[in-house]
Order: sequence, then C-alpha cells, then structure tokens
Amino acid sequence: MVEPAFVMHWSEDIPRVVTPDGLGSVTVWAGTILGASGLQPTPHSWAADPDNEVAVWHITLSPGGVLILPSARFGKVINRGLYFVEGSSLSVSERIYSTRKHLTLNAASTVQIGNPATNDEATEVLILQGRPINEPVAKRGPFVMNTQQEIQSTISEFRRTRFGGWTWPRDDMVFPLEKSKFALVDGVEYFPPTEVAQ
Repeated sequence: MVEPAFVMHWSEDIPRVVTPDGLGSVTVWAGTILGASGLQPTPHSWAADPDNEVAVWHITLSPGGVLILPSARFGKVINRGLYFVEGSSLSVSERIYSTRKHLTLNAASTVQIGNPATNDEATEVLILQGRPINEPVAKRGPFVMNTQQEIQSTISEFRRTRFGGWTWPRDDMVFPLEKSKFALVDGVEYFPPTEVAQ
C-alpha cells in the first residue's frame, strides 16, 4: 500500500473543450482529447501513469453534432466503455441507438459518435477508459483493495482514525448554507478559484 494522497479538482478548473464542429463539448476529467488534458491525479493513482491511458470524458452533443473518438495509443489492451446517459438517440459508427445503454468499444479504432440532426435535444455520453489493472479486487462499501484481509485492516483503521483524522464532531457534518464549498487539507481551508473564504 502507499501513503494516502489528496487532490481537489474544483469544477471551475476542470477542462472543457468545444468539439471541432462547434456543436458539442467535452468535459475532460481524466485523459486527453481535443488537445485538453484532465487535471493531475494523485501521485500513486493508476491514472498517474500515462501508459494506463485512463480517460473520463463527458460529451454533450447538440442535434447534428458529431465527435470522432481517437484510438488509444496501446490499442486493444485498453478497455473503453461508452455510456449513453441522456438524449433520445445516439449514433455510434452510423448505428443508431434509441435507448440508453452501455457499449464496449474497440479502443484500437477511431469511433464516430453523433446526435442525429432529427433530434430536438442534446445527447450526453460518458466515456470510461483505461488499461485493466489485472489484480484481484475485494470490496466492501467504499473500500476497494486486493484481498479481504486488506479490507478488514482498512475498516479497522477507518474505525480507529475516522478517515485518517476526521476533524468534525459528526460523521455526517453539514455546514450552513452561508459557508462556501471548501476542502480542508492539513488544517488549511482551500476554496474554488472563483470563491473567497466566508
């Protein structure tokens, strides 16, 4: 295991780019597309190694909008899933889907996705991509490890330290509406770039 790390990715800092046809946008949480790259992940994250080609892209296309997804550098060894999450229909390589669904894409190939011009609403797609970890996975609640023994150890540590030193008097702490959103790291409050401390 590695030491825990924390990075805050404020919404205001997340890269968003317009598609080449001007009829869509891509929010780039991880990976690189259309010249935009997601923010730096934590140092020991799977996403920190560029060879793992981790990508998380939220794509919104207006009617008639198209986007060509680039092939992954490492091709078929990379998993790529497309989740059709909003809209009345979606074209994927000229095939039309009219129900929301998950598609497994061949990351070795470019793929054209589009919102048919006959639609009257935007279509939204989530792309999740990355090299398989190829390790055993054990999980319980929010905890994901490799073995059940690691899960039990992590749960014990959580019970002992409350998130590594939870500073609030309650587990379900709720702040007043007047308090702007913030992150607390090592006793210091950090705020989004467009907000100031209250």
